[in-house]
Amino acid sequence: MIWFEVIFGQFLGDPSCAESLLEQDNLEYFCLSLLASKTLGYSTMVGACLFKVPVILNIVESRSGTGLDPMSLYLETSSLTCLIYYNFRRGNALSTYGDNIAHSVQNLLIVALVWVHGIDGVPLGWKHTVSVLSLGATLLLALYWCPESYYS
Repeated sequence: MIWFEVIFGQFLGDPSCAESLLEQDNLEYFCLSLLASKTLGYSTMVGACLFKVPVILNIVESRSGTGLDPMSLYLETSSLTCLIYYNFRRGNALSTYGDNIAHSVQNLLIVALVWVHGIDGVPLGWKHTVSVLSLGATLLLALYWCPESYYS
């Protein structure tokens, strides 16, 4: 049973709360709210992994990105990248921003599929791809050199 207590303590981030919750006669409000928060955060992450699967399957099945606006995909991916980087640099728990990671990975997959299959059967040109990749590199460099004072 001690191994479960250790794993549960790692999940909560506070081993004393794990002991408190497992004893059942000494439930603390802080520990219950921490458990609810972590459970909801990780549940949201799991749900986010399935969020754009229907879009991905439609693109693969039809071999076309018809109906998708590439610019909206790029803007959404760049905004998610900023959120992920900000939360990572602040040291926030993964359960608070993990859904953004799942959405970003799915967006990148959709972007790659649109680049491969094109829109309305017309593939996107190499200039389009180079400009988007250079924009992404610029975004990452700007975030990397962002002063520490902006994160507090």
